[in-house]
Amino acid sequence: MITERELQAGSTRSKILAIAAEEILRNGFQSSSIGEILKKACVSKGCFYHHFNTKQALGYAVLDESLTQTKTQMWKPILTSENPLQSVINMLNNPDQYLDCETVKHGCPINNLAQEMSPLDEGFRSRIEAIYTEWKIQLSESLQRCQNSGEMIKEANADEIATLVIAVIQGAVGIAKNAQQPTSFTEYTQGLVNYLQKLQIHN
Repeated sequence: MITERELQAGSTRSKILAIAAEEILRNGFQSSSIGEILKKACVSKGCFYHHFNTKQALGYAVLDESLTQTKTQMWKPILTSENPLQSVINMLNNPDQYLDCETVKHGCPINNLAQEMSPLDEGFRSRIEAIYTEWKIQLSESLQRCQNSGEMIKEANADEIATLVIAVIQGAVGIAKNAQQPTSFTEYTQGLVNYLQKLQIHN
């Protein structure tokens, strides 16, 4: 049975992770301050080091737990829909479901970390690669369902399309961040929408 102390410790760790994720999104990993995270979390340095040995360990935990779980939720409506191909098109045509104000302002936290940390730290690089790979596998499997159900042409390569979708979305988010305009997202994804619509079979 979990004790009250264990529950409190778990809550403290979750609070540190949530605040650290926000700081990393706003400032980048290298510029994020442990002192600022502790101040906002209202925890002592000793409490912090009870949960995380180093700042690097905190960064890995944010990526493994907080960011992976949060950003994977973006794909859930697509992966579980009856027609994933149409759901991808709908998301691209209606980016408000995905592109909130924070994302426009600060970008995708996973992509940000890829740009900042992958050249510097193998732990970050390998974790981010695993996230993108998992996204591709799941999206590819969903698109194959569309082919099997007769909603997408059989000649299309589901793996290649999944890779293209992820690459274009991540790139378009970066462009929208640079422009600080959500309309830039739809401008740079319209060509992908046109291509995906050509893959559809309308019964």
